[in-house]
Amino acid sequence: MSRNAIQETTLAISLTMLIGALLATALWWDARQTAPAPTPSPTATHGATEAANPPSARPHTPPATTEQNQALVRCEHQGRVTYQRSACAAEARQAPVAGGTFSVVSPPSISSPSPQARPPETSIDHSQVGFIARTSSLGERHARQCALLEERMARIDESARRGQSSKSQERLKEDRRRVGDEMWALKCGF
Repeated sequence: MSRNAIQETTLAISLTMLIGALLATALWWDARQTAPAPTPSPTATHGATEAANPPSARPHTPPATTEQNQALVRCEHQGRVTYQRSACAAEARQAPVAGGTFSVVSPPSISSPSPQARPPETSIDHSQVGFIARTSSLGERHARQCALLEERMARIDESARRGQSSKSQERLKEDRRRVGDEMWALKCGF
């Protein structure tokens, strides 16, 4: 290599390492930035909220003052979590809700099925129920031939495991392939 090619290669490697170091630094710096705490979703279940924010990690906030009455608050009392615009009960834990959206969804009405909507009852005459005959497998018709071919395959495999010349090994390989093809044609093992 010429001196010029070596210098170009060295420069390319140095620039690549510099770009990699800058990228690693940017990723490290981005990861170190404090992410804003997630706001609890009003549709989140109690279990998911508890797993993300255990009671020991949440600060206990005093009941809301009159200025805070217009803000949405999260109340936790006896394992139930509710969101409301008024102050929580005295024994409930209260936390302000910041950000996010809140919508009230009414549960669907559950109507009892009318007697006319039930499907008609059908009676089954058990005297007409019978057993389905077992069908033979594809290879059962040739069971004797399949058993002989399986024995032959085992003998070929046993011979192949013994040390032999390459010519003998090739002959055994061809025999095994031929026996396998016969077994396939007779559908042995199916």
